[in-house]
Amino acid sequence: MLTFKKGDVLSSSAKTFVVPIYASGDLGVNAAVLLGERYRSIADDCRKACLNGSLHPGRLMLFRALEKDVLVLPREESDWESFLKVLSKGLDSIKRNKWRFQRNEKGVAVIAFPFSTDTDIEGTKEVFKERFGDESSIEVEIWTV
Repeated sequence: MLTFKKGDVLSSSAKTFVVPIYASGDLGVNAAVLLGERYRSIADDCRKACLNGSLHPGRLMLFRALEKDVLVLPREESDWESFLKVLSKGLDSIKRNKWRFQRNEKGVAVIAFPFSTDTDIEGTKEVFKERFGDESSIEVEIWTV
């Protein structure tokens, strides 16, 4: 199931939110804002994992935190097409590992994805629909500010 929302992704009732980062270890503006002070140790761990090669495009890392889990999706600092490939691999991995995610009271794993603009969402809608359009055990929220 897919839902589209506007606002702060951290206001979501989702138990897990996704933080896209660069494989170089640079968080970028969006990830830095999302992780902020509340998840500072996760940001530091992400940088270290990228630099030592254990976190790279196509490999996800799930961090357990007090309020919400943080799913890190590394990507290359390159063009849109390569981002879509990494996103596709990441979504496939989420679907294969859906049992790892916390569930809400209805037994559904709700995962929130932040995007900067509606344009970014338009470019990724089909990738999300292919993987989660008819999925009942995972609800994917796609957020823009």
